[in-house]
Amino acid sequence: MKVFGVLVLVLILSLLSTVRADNSAEGNCPITADGETALDCPWAGIARAVAAVTDPAAIEAILKNIAPDFLKRLSREGRIAGNVKKLWGRSINFDENAKAIIIQPALIDLVLAKADVAKRDDRIVFAGFEHTYGYLLSILKTPYGFKRLRWVRPDIENGFGLEKGSISPIPRDGGLFMNISYFAGQIAFRANNPTGNPADRAALKILRKSNGTAQSLRRFDYSNLHGRRLTETLTLGGGRTVEIRTDFVPFTVKGAETGGNSELLVYSMRDSAEKLPYLISAFPIAPGFSDRALAATGLGEGKPIITRYNAFVTGITDSKAALSGTREASTF
Repeated sequence: MKVFGVLVLVLILSLLSTVRADNSAEGNCPITADGETALDCPWAGIARAVAAVTDPAAIEAILKNIAPDFLKRLSREGRIAGNVKKLWGRSINFDENAKAIIIQPALIDLVLAKADVAKRDDRIVFAGFEHTYGYLLSILKTPYGFKRLRWVRPDIENGFGLEKGSISPIPRDGGLFMNISYFAGQIAFRANNPTGNPADRAALKILRKSNGTAQSLRRFDYSNLHGRRLTETLTLGGGRTVEIRTDFVPFTVKGAETGGNSELLVYSMRDSAEKLPYLISAFPIAPGFSDRALAATGLGEGKPIITRYNAFVTGITDSKAALSGTREASTF
């Protein structure tokens, strides 16, 4: 056993040496042949440095050496998030388009542990920290690009005229997880809900009382955001009702550089079995995406309903039987 321990230590030191030489956050990044740009750095280089490491402790040792600020920010947000963690659901660590694991298991295990949220259940993980800090270090290239693209590009900031860097990996004020939770939550828990229902009102109250969010996002006038919502409603056993809510919010700044995107998609759930609604994902989308999702031919009663965007909802995502319900479009 002692020999094995020595070998493990030698391996870690060797990896650290390689990282310092070739992947010191900026080294070996970007790899343009893989479609990376300067915006992917240093995250792509960091991700490659730990991609083949299968022990969370070894990954932590490497990150402490090459990306200590990443771990500090992640841990801090895990400490201060409080009840905001309750406003996120679960997702599958598997991309339905690329047909591959999004974040290697040991890395997502470390992210979840540092964020102090529930451990991974096979491929099922806490959505909020997977979709933020986890996505930064994903090396999976999907048909829509790397997962980190939504945060390293300023599309959302530019599209809504937000303070520069407020929706980014290293915001000057607030944190990646808290800023995204606040911005997306203000849409998901307010949209198409002028008087408010108790669950959504409770979620908005949690956001208002939370710490660690950029002041510019708190000052932003969300009442000026208008868009369309797709509500997919399922009635399951025992009278349980689930609303799958997809909000499409057009960017408000005309002519802004938004990478060819024109709207923000916010995906959330309201489940009668849960006290609070919860977020799953948020990302910018290209023109025409929302029109296809809201096509009249797909609306009405008795329509097939599934979860999307890697969401996992017990009784729906894992249902062996095809499910049908009502699909409705509305404006807010």
